Amino acid sequence: GVLAMPSRASITLQQFKIKPDIGVYGADDIVPDYHLLDLTLSLSSRKLLIDEDSMAHVFDYDPLVTKIKELASQQHYMTQEYLLFRIVRCCFDEDDIKGVNAWLRKFPVDTTGQLGVRIDLCREDFESMFKPDEHR
Repeated sequence: GVLAMPSRASITLQQFKIKPDIGVYGADDIVPDYHLLDLTLSLSSRKLLIDEDSMAHVFDYDPLVTKIKELASQQHYMTQEYLLFRIVRCCFDEDDIKGVNAWLRKFPVDTTGQLGVRIDLCREDFESMFKPDEHR
């Protein structure tokens, strides 16, 4: 038989500006002024298809945005990849989030275009790599 795909909905955060301290730069290097983060968070469609206009029925993303700002500013990072990992991990700390697509890129860069790191991960794959309580 054909298996029905579970319905998914998403919350999207586009071009969210953060100013992490990342990398080590020499005198002639271009040091990024800021990074932009795009996040698409997959949720159960029950969190968006609501028949009652109440915050109790939706995913409250404000605490997550606050956590991301804190992660970005709380330490020096050697790599964008590690900061992105920490952001993805804090997203999966929220039980309602089933998948994360994240893109972190720096500005300015010494090329035209954009340069950054991206990951697209479902909860099952994340948890098979990192047990849920391993980082606490």
